[in-house]
Amino acid sequence: MNKKIRFGILGVVVLVVISLFFIFKEERQQYMFLIPEGYKGEVTVTFDQPNAPSLTSEHKFIVFEVPSSGKIETSDSNITGTIDYYHVDAKGNRTKIEDTSNVIQDLHTESGGSENANKQKNNMPETLSFFVGTSQEYKNSAN
Repeated sequence: MNKKIRFGILGVVVLVVISLFFIFKEERQQYMFLIPEGYKGEVTVTFDQPNAPSLTSEHKFIVFEVPSSGKIETSDSNITGTIDYYHVDAKGNRTKIEDTSNVIQDLHTESGGSENANKQKNNMPETLSFFVGTSQEYKNSAN
């Protein structure tokens, strides 16, 4: 086989691989948590609450504005994705939290339900929770 044919086949294979990558590339949801500067404590998001507002979006991010209570309710469903965290000062300036392992503890989701003796189901909505603070502050909060 001559060189032109081999390079032609190689070019077609490369184009097919690149095309398949973009066709099947999974777009993951991206979240942004805006945490008031100085906030320490639990943050809990409760999803699928019919009377709660939808979350806002900013560019490619779904935005969670953490109130002083740390509790957020939304009518939106939880979708697996990546999370960026920011501290927000009194003027609204944001500082990205780069070293999350020293600031964000015990990130987890929960959902489920139970059934009582009368076969009545009690469904628990899905929640996403984490603690804002050092690992020592997290341990102290459990006491």
